[in-house]
Amino acid sequence: MVDLKKISAMKLVCAIVSFANAIACISICGSDALRATTGVPEDVIKEYDNGLQLAKDLCEFIGISKTNTVTKRETKQLKDTVVYWDCDDVLQKNIDPSLMGNKIWSFLKDEGADARKTTIWDSPKDIVEKSILGLTQHLKRCDIPQFVVTQCTSDPTTQLMRESILEKLGYSFKDNILENDETFQERCNQIKINCQLSLKPGQTIITLPRFSKGIAYAGSVPKEAVFEWLLDLIQSSGKFRDIADITFVFTDDKLANLKEFCNVCQKRGIKKYRAYHYTNVLKRSNSEAPTDKTIENLQKSSIRNGKFLSYKDACLMPKFFPSTKLNWPL
Repeated sequence: MVDLKKISAMKLVCAIVSFANAIACISICGSDALRATTGVPEDVIKEYDNGLQLAKDLCEFIGISKTNTVTKRETKQLKDTVVYWDCDDVLQKNIDPSLMGNKIWSFLKDEGADARKTTIWDSPKDIVEKSILGLTQHLKRCDIPQFVVTQCTSDPTTQLMRESILEKLGYSFKDNILENDETFQERCNQIKINCQLSLKPGQTIITLPRFSKGIAYAGSVPKEAVFEWLLDLIQSSGKFRDIADITFVFTDDKLANLKEFCNVCQKRGIKKYRAYHYTNVLKRSNSEAPTDKTIENLQKSSIRNGKFLSYKDACLMPKFFPSTKLNWPL
């Protein structure tokens, strides 16, 4: 007589095994499926949370030594290389714990434009890692064109803020081959006019992309469109050969932006490009203890009145915390 219980148990075991195999197949093939969807090769996007390792890989990829000296042969080989940098959490970071990494977006979510400007302008900044600053300086000595691509609007206040902070931290992108061209502004304006024609409801001139002193301001335009825009500027400059033969490198802390960069490179037939997912600030801020909501609310109240109050100073205010002194997270 057939034991129905044993058959049911065997069916259950087979079902579990089949399910496990399916999960294993997904885990193995998932990244391949993603690459098939995005078209991004496996070795194009590299992730680093250490600036020294990123610098080593970047130098090896574009074919230069990691030392301060560059031979004439290397300089000639590097003529057709362009390096893009994201700004926040790559070149610079907020050192206030309420604003580090992705926390800044939740902190500013319900704040007005003036409060946002006060926070971004007055909050203390620092370089993310000395090795990243050193790498930009080394690339500059090698005469490699470098540009910053930031999602900021292009209003004069924001431009001044970005330029002054980066310069104060030791970065310099203003001496670049694109703007050392008398036809640059004309070409830039023409591309901007083309963008204006495609303005959507709610968008204004300051939300359009703008390029000034080596910094591309994306505004409300996706970075993918800005990369297209920059490629048009580079191609029309007459200072490079075919853009398909230029080596492009981009470093950002957001993976989505890197995929957009790769999509543009593929679309425009770029033969050699690499994207670096730099996660130093993101990983460190996620590993830290959560900030105190009372302190954050006190900070928000201060910025609404036009003054930024640091987390550290707020912790030390006896007026609000007479019985205890909160510890400053080191």
